[in-house]
Amino acid sequence: MDIKQQIEQALIRAVEAAVEEGILPEGAALPPVLLEEPPEKELGDFATNFAMQSARVFRQSPQKIAAAIRDRLAGDWLDHAEVAGPGFLNLYLKKTVLSDTLRAVLAAGRNLAHCRPTARRASRWSMSVRIRQDLCTSGTGAGQQSARHL
Repeated sequence: MDIKQQIEQALIRAVEAAVEEGILPEGAALPPVLLEEPPEKELGDFATNFAMQSARVFRQSPQKIAAAIRDRLAGDWLDHAEVAGPGFLNLYLKKTVLSDTLRAVLAAGRNLAHCRPTARRASRWSMSVRIRQDLCTSGTGAGQQSARHL
């Protein structure tokens, strides 16, 4: 599972927790979680406008929704989250995300890209691209720099 999928699942769990606690109303059909990489690193590693998209559904202000999600958001990848502007949620990854990912890749060794012989060439290329994407989108600018050289 890549970092974006982990974040999306954590956001959904945070929303579910807020609903269970009665902070957000129950029974609403939620919009999809869309993550973006902010244009400036000061705005976080990832950002979502989920709170603004779900304001009508929850009948609450986007800022209140974003704060409820932020307060319940958890993950070993998360350094901190901030509510910004009209209801954006900016997410900052821990500096260790890149090194943890590299450790996992090294620990997996030859088993990392295990595939059937008939699909070997395409799978190796696909796995290589996926690892590079994960490394390039998992945190700090320094990690992105070094991942480009893989």
